[in-house]
Amino acid sequence: MMNPTRSAFFAAFALALVLAAQGCCGNCGIEKTPIPEDKQAFIGNWTGENGTDLSINGDGSGSVKITKGVSKEITGGAVTFEGKDKLKIGLFGLEHIFNIDEAPEGDAMKLSGESFEKK
Repeated sequence: MMNPTRSAFFAAFALALVLAAQGCCGNCGIEKTPIPEDKQAFIGNWTGENGTDLSINGDGSGSVKITKGVSKEITGGAVTFEGKDKLKIGLFGLEHIFNIDEAPEGDAMKLSGESFEKK
């Protein structure tokens, strides 16, 4: 049987860990920058012809889910643009970089050879 004082200590320690994790993960430590004015057309939920799901939010957060080939999922990552031809979604060292083949025009765009349509 565990000592009541020891049991209380472990309970308090576990609670402290949970609270610390919540504090650190409020924004997951990822600094997000709003999507630049010239890239606003990228904002939205997109589906690729190969089944890739892509979500880009105006606040600079985003998600990607790739199911074809090597599956990958990043949720709540930071969206950044590198120059005119790269779009990156990253979270804690895990990232996916798309080549921008054709910027959004209406509800269509092409990234890394895959055609996307806005949902």
